[in-house]
Amino acid sequence: MSDIYDVITIGGGPAGLICAITAVTGIPIYSSGRFKGLVIEESEIGAFAKYGKLRVTHRWFFMGHKVMDFLKTDAREAGLVLKEHEKVINVDLKSDIKTVETDRGVYKSKKVAICTGFFPHGNMSKYMKYIRVMFSPIEMEATFLPEEAHIAVLGCSAETAELALKLKDIRSDVNSLVIIEDKLTEEEMEKYKDLHIHYGTMKVNGEIDNKTLEITLLDMAGKEIEKKHYENILVDYNSYTMKTGVTDFLKDSGVILKKGYIKVDSEGNTGIAGVVAAGNIVTPVSGVVTAMSTGFTAGLNLHTGLYREYFNESPLLFPWLPMGDPLRHPLSQ
Repeated sequence: MSDIYDVITIGGGPAGLICAITAVTGIPIYSSGRFKGLVIEESEIGAFAKYGKLRVTHRWFFMGHKVMDFLKTDAREAGLVLKEHEKVINVDLKSDIKTVETDRGVYKSKKVAICTGFFPHGNMSKYMKYIRVMFSPIEMEATFLPEEAHIAVLGCSAETAELALKLKDIRSDVNSLVIIEDKLTEEEMEKYKDLHIHYGTMKVNGEIDNKTLEITLLDMAGKEIEKKHYENILVDYNSYTMKTGVTDFLKDSGVILKKGYIKVDSEGNTGIAGVVAAGNIVTPVSGVVTAMSTGFTAGLNLHTGLYREYFNESPLLFPWLPMGDPLRHPLSQ
């Protein structure tokens, strides 16, 4: 039997990393963790959060790559094992010892955190340097595009077309193709008639001269239409919903999904003992603040459970949390 981890976190974005770090270290977050943890990420650690600006308010934002680099360093110092470019294909969560199967191996753990987000990576994970993820207003994103760029704006709905229209007003030199999965209404089609819109999806074929991406446009049925070359792909992250199949591995797992999102309580519990979820997979309210706060709460939940199992007592946490149940507010007792 392979080594048994204390906790496996599925997803290495903001929610997954802060959840995993907190689960193995508790708070305050020490440089090394008490427990043994593994993080599995389908693309690269940091995921799409590395390739956007993580906005808190319209004035206050962080460059995604800096935030994720710090978290990655903290994760390694906490002793977490980080697996990149590994896709989870099946799980068994009902036993005391959980099993997570990927396209590269099988792992076992006492606890599992599901923090996948809801965007389907596909094969874009191999070409992340060409991808920009729009967590911020289009006015901010436009400043980072090269002159006379040819880009694809990828999304799901009329909201994506609206962003592309604003981009056209701000940067008339940028040539864009809007790729959306949902058909527009007649009224919307009239509003966006000046945009070049493709209804369907796309797949990335590869790099051309290390400067551009070659993509193939697919229609609604998945049939190949034509090939195009673009310097950047702007992903309208907020337009995506849970119809993208990122939770297919949870089939028959016992995890309850509500309108595509994992149903959890205020502490991230899924209803299965030892299994929590956090981040965009549990709420339609996207953003790094939401992801990291839910990840922190779920991670603390796991840490408390592990600590009690190992030491038969609750952990001593930071001063604002009293002894006893660390997830209960002192004023509620």
